[in-house]
Amino acid sequence: MLFEIEAKTWYVLSKDPLTARFYTSRHMINEGTLVMVVGWALDGVVSGSPVLMRVHATDARELAVERDAQWVGINAASHRVVEPTNTPGTPRNKIRNQVVGEIMSKGGGGVIAS
Repeated sequence: MLFEIEAKTWYVLSKDPLTARFYTSRHMINEGTLVMVVGWALDGVVSGSPVLMRVHATDARELAVERDAQWVGINAASHRVVEPTNTPGTPRNKIRNQVVGEIMSKGGGGVIAS
């Protein structure tokens, strides 16, 4: 088994949720893969050098499952997670591995990807 790790950085004062940086499909993550999240901020009020605040490691597949459950849990009637599709024989460098969170439009006519 290969040791796999995915590293993500997160600016602690960002308005983006932490999961906005982690889109990998749970079906594309090998068992035992870790995701490392490094929180950082600037050493000055509005500028400066980055300072690492905290490093957190967790199981990548478990995080992906929880991320998907939280998205659908917002409103199961309107929110869904769409898994990537790859046709057999797709070259390795073109394989899609990111999920898309979608919100079904209220008019019933389409989907809004997020």
